[in-house]
Amino acid sequence: GVGVGSVVTNIFLSEISPVSVRGSMGCLYGVMLSTGTLLSFLLSMPQIMGSSSLGWRLFFTLPTLTALYQCVVVFFSPETPIYLASRKGNVDQARKSLSDYRVSVSEEELCTLEQCLEKGGEIQPLSFPELLSQRCLRLALFIGVGLNVGQQLSGINGVLSYAPLIFSQAGVSVPATATLLCGVVRILGALCGAALVDRLGRRTLMWGGFLVLCVTCFLTAGSQICADTITDSSTDSITDSNGSCQGRWTGIVAIVSILTYCFVVSATASTLPWVIVAEIFPMEARSKGLSVANATHWTFHTLAVLFFDSVDKALQPYTFLLFGGFMFFSFVAVVLFVPETKQKSVEQIAGELKEQADKCLPTVF
Repeated sequence: GVGVGSVVTNIFLSEISPVSVRGSMGCLYGVMLSTGTLLSFLLSMPQIMGSSSLGWRLFFTLPTLTALYQCVVVFFSPETPIYLASRKGNVDQARKSLSDYRVSVSEEELCTLEQCLEKGGEIQPLSFPELLSQRCLRLALFIGVGLNVGQQLSGINGVLSYAPLIFSQAGVSVPATATLLCGVVRILGALCGAALVDRLGRRTLMWGGFLVLCVTCFLTAGSQICADTITDSSTDSITDSNGSCQGRWTGIVAIVSILTYCFVVSATASTLPWVIVAEIFPMEARSKGLSVANATHWTFHTLAVLFFDSVDKALQPYTFLLFGGFMFFSFVAVVLFVPETKQKSVEQIAGELKEQADKCLPTVF
């Protein structure tokens, strides 16, 4: 259910949103994810739910309320105008749907709808072999899969699952409080990303975000490495007489680094892949393309949570050096391959992807 919802929600938001705020609307999905993560952490605390067997049962019962709410609301949500025009060829319903989602309909949106209506009934979903048969679609698929892999290799889900442990390793005395602060910062970061995505553009935020994440990962690793050394509590200097790092300052560095990390990852790597992937595929390839990208997301999400503890134990205190390296490679990939999709039509994005794919060697895309 969660996997299907994450695909359909992003397609739905991209198709009902005006081009001028399409990125911000897509980022609201990330805002809700960050909010849900914080609420789940709060509700899992013994101080709130208690430590009895009833507490965890209530914890797993509460999500049914939001599921029931969605089941009711979906019946009152009109079908998207682009779907009605391009797949059903229904002129009247497409125009009515567009007016339902707008206070006033712009000329540009009417022209886009007319173009879809001219092709009414002709657009059919591509099969997976057909999706792989065109170079521009293979490039779009590479971008969609790559962004989701980069998102998970940032280590964010491992950080969220083991945040108290990470803070403790860096010498933070109140790891639970710091973890709650991370949740609040993630919501603020997602809101900031939603505010900036239609101003600065998706590509700029993505490569800038990966670059900052690279730096914060290295700083977090540095704080853990120094906290791991033997310190002398009688001095405030950064190094002791043997030249090793002092650990008294590592807690501050860890908190600042991880809070910055959580803010930036929520503003960029956790939200923008959903926005970009929903924009780079044409109508006939969108469902298949998003399903592949979404399957990649949840596969690597599961692997990251399952193996973070093992990797952390094997590499500690150098775990975040690995994540920093992944973020650097993600930064390079975004600079080389990801196009800017801000305020561009599907035809414009497809044309840019085709030009970019044609520049590559046939053995690449």
